[in-house]
Amino acid sequence: MIQFANLTAAYLFASLLAILVFHLLTQRLQRVTVSSTHLWRELAVETKARRPKLRLRFSWLLLAQLLLAAALVTALMEPLLQGAATEGQVVIVIDGSASMQADDVNPSRFEAAQQAAQDFANQLSGSEAAVIFAGKPPRLALNFTRDAEAIRRSIADLQPTMTAQDIDSALLLAQDILEQPEQARIVLFSDAAHVPPSIELVSAFELRRFGE
Repeated sequence: MIQFANLTAAYLFASLLAILVFHLLTQRLQRVTVSSTHLWRELAVETKARRPKLRLRFSWLLLAQLLLAAALVTALMEPLLQGAATEGQVVIVIDGSASMQADDVNPSRFEAAQQAAQDFANQLSGSEAAVIFAGKPPRLALNFTRDAEAIRRSIADLQPTMTAQDIDSALLLAQDILEQPEQARIVLFSDAAHVPPSIELVSAFELRRFGE
């Protein structure tokens, strides 16, 4: 069974309808040479007010365009084969403490961490991911999903705070929401003022550091 990580791209299938409409409206009338137009004048008057019937003619070009558009939209929806080999669950932890607003990293530590986390989300290969905002207290910004667009949007919506760091609490929350911690991964995006954590983690832990 096929699942899709980015269902929001499905609306682009409307482009197939647009292609069909375009071909209907651009169909050319067939030119026929006649000896005289005298006999056609009355017929032309009768048919002038009639609504023309648009009939779609078969075209290899049309077929190729429809297939190409369908393939592109399907690719944007990020299809996943159910049961295919994927990594375990991933928890993305974003440090939102006051120190992350330092601008020694352009444009700031927090914005650089946000962008890096979004880039990381693009490379998850269909793994389930959750997003935790490491504020004080920490909160679950997004529960586990394979929707890459939802993950990126959740990260982009985060805003830094003026609170002190409490990374340990955020990592404990990350550990608690995992179904199989031993097979999961926790990735922390932080300036690492108080890392490594003082708690023991069952899951694999990775730090991506921003700032000095």
